[in-house]
Amino acid sequence: MPAGDLRHRVTLEQRVQAADDGVGLTTTYAPVATVWAAIKGVRGAMYVERVQVGEGPTHSIRIRYRDPAGFDHVSQGSRRWRVRSALDRDGDRKWLEIMAEELTPA
Repeated sequence: MPAGDLRHRVTLEQRVQAADDGVGLTTTYAPVATVWAAIKGVRGAMYVERVQVGEGPTHSIRIRYRDPAGFDHVSQGSRRWRVRSALDRDGDRKWLEIMAEELTPA
């Protein structure tokens, strides 16, 4: 893949949950790194009141290799994807292909 295909600036994030003052949990997303990515839709998604209905990856996000254990979400502006799987297809630690499910529509 040519490096010129990486035209989207995305943030790799780790979800953090902490107990709040009540009896619930507060969820935040801690940024891990900001990287260039190629984003491609792999299937459509259906939304009901801004929440995706259905399961499975909706996008393929390709970045230069980094350890996939360090993040579980990817964001770009108001868009956020939950990482479903991340793999190094060639085993050469050059590219990481992330299969992700979009959580918020654009």
